[in-house]
Amino acid sequence: MKYLNNLLSSEIFYCKKNNPDFNIKDSGLYILHPRFDLKKISGKEYLKVGMTVRKGRGLKGRLSEHFSSNYKSSVLARHLYWDEVLGELGFDFKDRFQRQSFLKEECYFQVLPLKQFNWCDNPKEREKRKKTLRNIEKLEIEETLRKKILYIGKINKKTT
Repeated sequence: MKYLNNLLSSEIFYCKKNNPDFNIKDSGLYILHPRFDLKKISGKEYLKVGMTVRKGRGLKGRLSEHFSSNYKSSVLARHLYWDEVLGELGFDFKDRFQRQSFLKEECYFQVLPLKQFNWCDNPKEREKRKKTLRNIEKLEIEETLRKKILYIGKINKKTT
């Protein structure tokens, strides 16, 4: 629970609207919060949790991918595309630009940089770091918050 508590108490927030200069390139964990009462709409509190172990761009790169809302590179984009819960907010999530607007206007990320999981050139060590962080994300954070997260798991549907 150490990582979950550290993530939820982190004072590092990233929202495209108010913090365009976010530049954390370390690996780490993140949780996507709505700026609206998600609990009233869905009974959930958070939109998504995730992690990244990336060469060079870390959290900045991963969250930038989410904000770009490219269906092919972001699980979050796929969740939004197929969303059947948030329709009352007036966004057409089939449209990439509306997904981007939704993320920019209605959401923010809370992040926990974790330098100890940063990319390294040694393939065995890199894989160990990735596996360890993925286990923390899945077992400590997702499993603990499962009932509170709207978008969880992968979506492998093709767009229409």
